[in-house]
Parts: sequence; C-alpha cells; structure tokens
Amino acid sequence: MSIGTVIKKLRKEKDITQEQLADYLNITAQAVSQWECDKSAPDIYQIPVLAHIFNVSADTLLEINKKEAEIEVAQFKKDYEKLGNKGDLFAQFDLTCRMYEKYPSNFFVIDKYMWQLFYDPHYREEPFGETVHKDKLFKLCDLVIRDCPIQQIRYSAYDILGVLYLNEGNIGKAEELCSYFPESYFDTASEQLEQLYCRIDHERYAMQIRKNILYVTDHLINKIRNLGTFVTDGVNEKITAYEKCLALLGLIYDEEEIGFMLYHKGHLHCLISRLLFGINKYDEAVTHMQLGLGYCIKYDKAMLNCDSIVRHKSFVLKETEEDLREVTSNGNDNRAAYEIKEFRALEGKIDLPEEYYTLIDKYLPYANTL
Repeated sequence: MSIGTVIKKLRKEKDITQEQLADYLNITAQAVSQWECDKSAPDIYQIPVLAHIFNVSADTLLEINKKEAEIEVAQFKKDYEKLGNKGDLFAQFDLTCRMYEKYPSNFFVIDKYMWQLFYDPHYREEPFGETVHKDKLFKLCDLVIRDCPIQQIRYSAYDILGVLYLNEGNIGKAEELCSYFPESYFDTASEQLEQLYCRIDHERYAMQIRKNILYVTDHLINKIRNLGTFVTDGVNEKITAYEKCLALLGLIYDEEEIGFMLYHKGHLHCLISRLLFGINKYDEAVTHMQLGLGYCIKYDKAMLNCDSIVRHKSFVLKETEEDLREVTSNGNDNRAAYEIKEFRALEGKIDLPEEYYTLIDKYLPYANTL
C-alpha cells in the first residue's frame, strides 16, 4: 500500500477533508490530492506531523514512505538508463521531472533532475538549459552541497556550479570548485581496490588492474581525440591525433573484439576520412571511409545481437566485461546513420569523388533513420 493510499485511508477514518488536512500542514489541498493520487509524496519533515494528526506511529508512515520510494527509485534508475540508451531524451526528461515532483528529497532523483535541467533537450540552441534553469540549478546545487551525504552527487553539484559561475564570468569561483575534486587520477575507489587486491588476492588483483586499464584507455582515447578536434589547428595534426588513438586501440584490444573498440574505431576513421576529403586526398579518404563505416555497422550489429555485456579476450583485457548500454547515444540514430549524416554535410561544400557516392549508396541501408 502506497503512502498516498494510507494517507487517504487515515484521513477518511478521521473524517477530515483534504482542505482541512492541507490547513493543518500549511499546504494546498491540491498537494494533498497529489499525494493521494500517488503523483507526489510528502517530504520527510511532514511525516511526524501527519503521524500526530492521524494518531499513528511516525515510524509506520516513514517505513511505508521509505519502502515505496526505494521500489520506485530503483525502477526509475532502470527506466532512465533505458530511455537514455534509446536516445529518447524528451521521454527521459519528462520521466525525471515526474520523479522529482514525487520525490523532491531523494538525492539520486535530484542528481538526475539537475543534469536534465542542465542539458534540457528542449533547448538545443542558445540559451541552453544551463542558462534557462540557472536559478533552479543554483538552488539545487546549494541543497546538495549542504545536505547530501553522497560524495559522487556532491561532485555533480560542484561540476554544474562551476559552469554556472563560468557563465557569469566568475572564473575564480569556478576554479575554487575544481579544488573540491580529487587531486590525482589515482584517488579513486578502483585504484584503491587494485592496491588492496595486490596484497591479498592474485586473481582479483589481475581482474581489477584490467578493469582499470579498460577505464583509463577509454578516457585516454577521448582526451587524445579531443586534443585533435578542439586544440590542434592543422589538418595533418588532427589526423596525427586520431591515428595515435587508433594505434592505442590496437595495443589494448584484439581486432576481432566487439565493444567500444568498434565505436571508437568507426568514429576515428570517419573523422580522418572527412579531413582527407577536404584536402582532396580522395584515395586515402575513401579507404578510411570504408573502414569507418564498416566498424560502425559491426558495432550496431553487436548492440542489436548481444546481451549488452561484452567479455574481452585480448591479453591486456582478458575476461574483463564492458557494458554496451553505457554508450553515448546519438538520439535515435545508430552509428552508421550518425556518421553518414556527418559525411553528407560535406556535399555541396567540397568536391567529392564518385567513389564517395558509391560508398554512401552501399552503406545507406544500414542507417536506421535515413
């Protein structure tokens, strides 16, 4: 029985109207109605007052409220992830807003709600969500920093606040917030587990060090790729950065493996191809285009055909598992569709050889939204 159903039952037993209960609590009758329809729930501080009004144990109401919240929040975690993986960003936003209305004191819900406001899909051009919802985000971040016992969620608040202050030109405050994060890449739970298992359990140590290599590799690939995309200026320098990423992937993964290796290789080859088309190196560009789209299709098929968990076989990563559901979504596009859209953005802007159009026709059927 939900907390809302219990409140409704106790209210009727006491012969109290919604309006009267609202007056006792200094809230609106609509708020009471929302509880009883299970569209929201009372805050923790209201539970003792309700218990006094209905002459029942506060622990009884708290336990009902706690159990109901745990069940719903656990389901919310699953639904939130599922919608994100599908790229259904508007449904994910709506779901999170509904959960926040019902559980405004649950810090896991608050964390997801803050990020939904920050990246609000309704604002894809300036002003973005971080600007539109600035005042709300400031309040939520302050609440989290003041009251939340979960360090990871506090990091979310520091992260968001840093951007908000940066947007206001307060670079000093943004830099100060950065100091609240760990100083070293090694100050993580995963690294501490590696050091612990090194002393007590060879098998668990081997698995943990491989997990950490997988994690570091993914981040290093992203950083080198971003170096090429956002820092370097010349085409040759950008291509060098992307080739370094491909070389690193070759060191860590075996060629026949599936997982994020395919995701990265597909994107990197396509990035190189588009740069080469821009400087009229058509033969090399076509080669990279074919490789890139080929890897994208392998990745898309892996996402459809596997159970989302990949177990690696390479020497470095042997037996480690990778969750494909954690991939960054491209909306409703699969990887082939995303990359083909990026290629087609070149059409009409630069000269493209006949082989380019042949490859577009070849791979277009694999692009699920085109």
